[in-house]
Amino acid sequence: MNLRRIARARAGEARPAPPHAGGAEFRPDLEALRGVAVLLVLAYHAGLPVDGGFIGVDVFFVLSGFLITGLLVRERERAGRIDLVAFYGRRVRRILPAAAVVVAATILVVPFVVSPLDMPRMAGDAVSSILAFSNIRFAATDLDYFADHGTPSPFRQFWSLAVEEQFYFVWPALLVAATWGRRPRLGAGIAVAGLFAASLAACVVVSGIAVPWAFYSLPTRAWQLAAGGLLAIALPLLPRVPSALVIAAGWVGAALLALAALTFGELQPYPGWYALVPTLATLALIASGELARSPGRVLQVAPLRFTGRISYSLYLWHWPVLILTALALGEALPVPLAVALLAGAYALSAWSYRYVEQPYRRPGRGVPVTAAFRPALATIVAVALLSVGTATYVTTASGLDASSQAAGPVGSPGPAGSPGPEDLAGLDAPPIRAPDGADLSAVAALLAGAQEPAKSPAVGSDRSPTPAAPSSTSPSVAPSASGSSSTRPDSMASAAPLPSPTPSYVAEIAAPKAASFARGAMPTKVRPSIAAARQDGDPLMKDGCAVDRAEREPKLCIYGREDAPHTVVLIGDSHASMWFGALRVLAEQRDWRLIPMTKNACTFIDAPVVDPNAGTVYTACAAWIDAVMKVVPELKPDLVVVSMNSWVLPAPGAPTTMKGQGQAIGRLLKALPHPVLLISATPFYRTNVPGCLAANRRNIDVCVADASWIHGYWMERERVAVKVGKATLVDMSPAICPRTPCSPIVDGIIVMKDEHHLTNTFSRHLAGPLGIVLDRLGISLRPEPMPMPTSSASPGSGPAR
Repeated sequence: MNLRRIARARAGEARPAPPHAGGAEFRPDLEALRGVAVLLVLAYHAGLPVDGGFIGVDVFFVLSGFLITGLLVRERERAGRIDLVAFYGRRVRRILPAAAVVVAATILVVPFVVSPLDMPRMAGDAVSSILAFSNIRFAATDLDYFADHGTPSPFRQFWSLAVEEQFYFVWPALLVAATWGRRPRLGAGIAVAGLFAASLAACVVVSGIAVPWAFYSLPTRAWQLAAGGLLAIALPLLPRVPSALVIAAGWVGAALLALAALTFGELQPYPGWYALVPTLATLALIASGELARSPGRVLQVAPLRFTGRISYSLYLWHWPVLILTALALGEALPVPLAVALLAGAYALSAWSYRYVEQPYRRPGRGVPVTAAFRPALATIVAVALLSVGTATYVTTASGLDASSQAAGPVGSPGPAGSPGPEDLAGLDAPPIRAPDGADLSAVAALLAGAQEPAKSPAVGSDRSPTPAAPSSTSPSVAPSASGSSSTRPDSMASAAPLPSPTPSYVAEIAAPKAASFARGAMPTKVRPSIAAARQDGDPLMKDGCAVDRAEREPKLCIYGREDAPHTVVLIGDSHASMWFGALRVLAEQRDWRLIPMTKNACTFIDAPVVDPNAGTVYTACAAWIDAVMKVVPELKPDLVVVSMNSWVLPAPGAPTTMKGQGQAIGRLLKALPHPVLLISATPFYRTNVPGCLAANRRNIDVCVADASWIHGYWMERERVAVKVGKATLVDMSPAICPRTPCSPIVDGIIVMKDEHHLTNTFSRHLAGPLGIVLDRLGISLRPEPMPMPTSSASPGSGPAR
């Protein structure tokens, strides 16, 4: 009988009991599983047909939870306590050396392949990576609509390492508290199960609200680590389950993992419930890994085990190798080149494992584990200082340091046709805002000259809203932010508007062409400066007058006089907000009351859309549009201007054709008070314009917009929209792009603050061409010229005050 058992053991058929009882810590099947996980990630990043290869990170999370929990629980059972100091000493030695080398090497290479303007962001990514909070940084960046998403970060892979490091900070303390009683495994199981349930619920909820936070944050990923921990705690019970059932579960898990890797690429939102598939599959593979005829036994081949052994270094190195090469080439990597680069990263990782990881992983004889703490702190500080110092040096050497970031006075003389100081004198005055929580319909009715409802709030300053006095003829004039009346002094307040002629509607009208555009070397004087251009956006968010992603109610802000003779309303997303500068100049010149109603990333369409940052159905956008459609008619506007991004991300149930989307937009245009102008989408540039200019000042032609982006595919949608909505399509492309491909500098002004948002300086400059369009349409809304004074004042005397 004993001979049979020995024979079965040598043949790999025996079932080793000690690991199930919590004895052995090293398992070759788990080493091979690490190899599978990292290869999935590499294949995904190389562009191979493994669209769901990102689930390799899910496998790593479950493995980490299993290994760390098992280690700590076994220590508690053997020694009666968990030595937290020793645990953190081992973690520091395991994680920090390779991470520090990768961060330092990457930040030293980055200046050679990215724009100097990107260096501060790269330094921030590097510091957050070495300090283990890059996951938080990337989640916040991905949710920021105006963040620079054009240049990928070579530190992006550190997000999962940050999740695990944050897990290491809290997990041991949780287990110490949970295992204080006589039955440590039971206490740990109860605590970990509770955390598993809470984290899974948070993951599902947040995945429906903000995918980046669900994907990157520890609270929404902890359930996968806890799942591995639960298996480690329950491992002694596993021998009670029939071996055949466990092996079958392992093969089902392998099949599910393969299926997820091949098909999960299009799933939205992820992680959510979908992440249960790779999580349960990994648990099944771990549980069956030591049994004969299980997938774990099949995977235990030398190359896969070696890949798992170096998987930590390979995961860290592969991403900067791919991204830095792509940035150097200025284009996406073809698959063959990406695979060749990964082969090089594999060799580099083998070197890193041998000469960086291993020498520091275990202390020498007589050296306590805790001796790693001081060198670790010094290393972290050194890498952080290297990152910040490199970015500072590059930006200073490039002439892009803080001292060069002034854009110059807004009203400084510019090229012919741009507004001068006399036009811009009042443009930076704060708006008049409706108090938070005000009934916007009631306020709008007051602004339109309706009878004041009882107890309805009036429009007042943002800081001190003032109740309106009852009036039978006109709404009250609220004080401005400075406390004085918002009515203009002198005779301008009494200037009557010219009667507007009947607008001569046309289906489409184009702005006049710009006077000049730059080619070749960058001009010596441009506005704004390169360093200031990225921050030179519209002021609506800063003024509290634009609506961000999560908000559902519009905000009512008035720019100009509250009792101005004409009202103009601006509606749309951030591509409408960027036209605020031009309209603000016209409002100042023509004495309008300008009311912007904009919401970031919210396409003005009568159909459900996807929030491009959150990756979920944008219900807040639909609610905001409904509210806007109720408020705008109450304002009785003389003109409504609409604009939007050319990108429309249809949610399930929305039209996907240009004609269908145009009809959905047209339905909203038709319901607005007319006349309505739809300003066409602006050209898209190949890259972030200020960053490209900073890196290519000798040849700015590499920063142009492709001709294919001018009058692109969306024009069909816009023409359908104005036909259905009985509106006019205004094509501002000639003023932005007088000749294709589009120059990044027109009339001496940097056109874009990123790839597709106008700088506020250039938007103000476009007031001239836009005003010409309005005049041609017969909806200029100009005030009547002031009459000549009739008093007997002597020549040279000033006007009576």
